[in-house]
Amino acid sequence: MTPLAYELGNALLRRHRQLCVPLNVTPKTVSEVMIQQCTIPYRALCETINAVEMTETVGNYLNELAEWCESSGLPPINSLAVNSQTGYPGTGYFLAPGCGHWEEEVRECVACRNYPPSLPRNA
Repeated sequence: MTPLAYELGNALLRRHRQLCVPLNVTPKTVSEVMIQQCTIPYRALCETINAVEMTETVGNYLNELAEWCESSGLPPINSLAVNSQTGYPGTGYFLAPGCGHWEEEVRECVACRNYPPSLPRNA
């Protein structure tokens, strides 16, 4: 995994731990409001790792995270990253490994309790 993907992944895992885990929900009980609270616009995500210049290419790194999630048997953590204007991921999301049904996948992500505290160094 590239260093930027690693940093983005850890930023998303921190966000998940802070905002999603306390909700204590199942995928079926995740509401639209919860999704809006847990997702983060691409630009804001890039700002969390001081890499705002990569906002336009962040999808490449999010795909690496999707691949890691799929190989780890976890819901795609990249489902938390969305377009600020639409509140949905861009078209690249649907081409990433293990991704294709965002509405279901983001609910599974929000409800997931199996993510590690941080990405393994060899991810």
